[in-house]
Amino acid sequence: MSKNGAVPLLASMKMQAEIQYHNEQQGSAQIENDDTSVNTVLQKIKAVNDEANQCVDVLKAFNTQISEQISSSAKQQILKLGEQVIEPRIKEQYKLVGRLQQQIMQPEANQFSLSKLNNRVEILEGKVDKEQLMKTMDDIQKIKQMLLQFVKVKK
Repeated sequence: MSKNGAVPLLASMKMQAEIQYHNEQQGSAQIENDDTSVNTVLQKIKAVNDEANQCVDVLKAFNTQISEQISSSAKQQILKLGEQVIEPRIKEQYKLVGRLQQQIMQPEANQFSLSKLNNRVEILEGKVDKEQLMKTMDDIQKIKQMLLQFVKVKK
């Protein structure tokens, strides 16, 4: 019986060895297939990564274009608002400068106002005492001299 029992055991062991060998062969084939599938997956990942990088480049270019347009629009609005706010001030300043230039270029007008002032003083002569009148006349002469010097300096 031991002889009979040993044969099936040997056959069983042989069969197990064949099955194990067959499984090992399939396992190594799967590993080879896995290597191929890993390479395929890596290639697909690289392709997706390249496509994503291209999308990022397109988005960067789009962002730059939008930023430039916004910047240009903002500059135009700032200039427009600046003109609306600053232009009236500049016009006002030019008017003032123009008036000053006229006064400087026409000292006769300044002298005319001084002569009017002199006339008023003469009218008031009778109402004011002589000492105060003399002080006022001296002050007027000083102012007149200062204005004439100012006009000479500006010419």
